[in-house]
Amino acid sequence: MNQRVQLVKYQARLERVLDYIQDHLDEPLDLNHLAEIACFSPFHFHRVYRAVMQETVAETVRRLRLHRACGDLIANQLSIGDVASRAGYGSLEAFNRSFRKAYDMPPGEYRTKQIDQAYSLKPYSSLKDDNMYNVTIGDVPSVRLAAIAHKGSYMDIGKAFEKVYIWAMCNEFTPEPETRAIGIYYDDPESVKESELRSHAGFTISGDLDISKTQNAGDIEEVDLKGGRAATLEHVGPYAELEKAYDWFYRTWLMEQNFELADLPPFEVYINDPKTTPPQELITKINIMLK
Repeated sequence: MNQRVQLVKYQARLERVLDYIQDHLDEPLDLNHLAEIACFSPFHFHRVYRAVMQETVAETVRRLRLHRACGDLIANQLSIGDVASRAGYGSLEAFNRSFRKAYDMPPGEYRTKQIDQAYSLKPYSSLKDDNMYNVTIGDVPSVRLAAIAHKGSYMDIGKAFEKVYIWAMCNEFTPEPETRAIGIYYDDPESVKESELRSHAGFTISGDLDISKTQNAGDIEEVDLKGGRAATLEHVGPYAELEKAYDWFYRTWLMEQNFELADLPPFEVYINDPKTTPPQELITKINIMLK
């Protein structure tokens, strides 16, 4: 049996595990139980998972819990102790160590920094005083995406990206230098209920690929992303902080410009891999289409 056939065979089983992990981050996650969900022997499950996902189950869980903890700290609705407990840490000291390792500062300092920056985002404030991001104007190309629709919190869109990634692995797609992961976001999270937020998670694909003829396409669909003139904002840092960049763009940068916005949703291009890149070094290009 060749590698492709084997991956196709494992696709649905690993997707069940990823869904379970995302939906049970508040609970202890036992490897034996995850192996049962995937219908693998516990003697082999963790090796198969690591071979396909390029990280261990423990690394996946730690990354997702810290990503959510980052969002909890920004929201400022839970105590740091409660954030630590929700992230699965038995003590505040252990949480502090893990968070500092990932984000280069303890959680308390991170929360204070985010609150201070949020207060600095005054409506219609001067760019001279508040120029936090680099925005460039230019043309972006139209692209085709192999994507999965996601409904719910934008913080949870990683689940959809993982499914597209597994599908690509099963079909032996070799990423080209210009291949990009892209997220399209249709709603304002401050105006639409979290459960109703709409988005797509996908990867750019070549023009001759017929998704319907690939193995286990399932929920994968083709999405045509229209190009044109765009304002592109570069954000460096954790994905949980991206809403701050949108806030700055609409409330500060846009109010001092003479551009008309196109009737197209904003989309994000992710330049590096969150599995291998420290959160503070993640680069995201937010594209806002212009008329």
